[in-house]
Amino acid sequence: MSNERPSPPTAAEVELRKLLHEQNIKAAQHAHDKSDEFARQTNEAAINGANLALRMALLINGGCCRCAPHIHWRPTARRQKRAVAATLDWFAWGLPPH
Repeated sequence: MSNERPSPPTAAEVELRKLLHEQNIKAAQHAHDKSDEFARQTNEAAINGANLALRMALLINGGCCRCAPHIHWRPTARRQKRAVAATLDWFAWGLPPH
């Protein structure tokens, strides 16, 4: 092995390395921006899907309030608790089959 040091790069080689480095930085920034945009769109789609699912659940199960047992104006506390519990149960599990 020789103890010779490699020659320093020429000005053209330095400029080429700078150009390649700048291109790599731009490509990395572009990839990062695309990744951020994808994550934003994915989050937005998930939120919209959950919102739609909750709205549909409320729409479907909202009919339970009409089907729920009538709560009388002056019921006993026990009867009223049972009626409210039945209404909440129907809301949680959906409309009963007819």
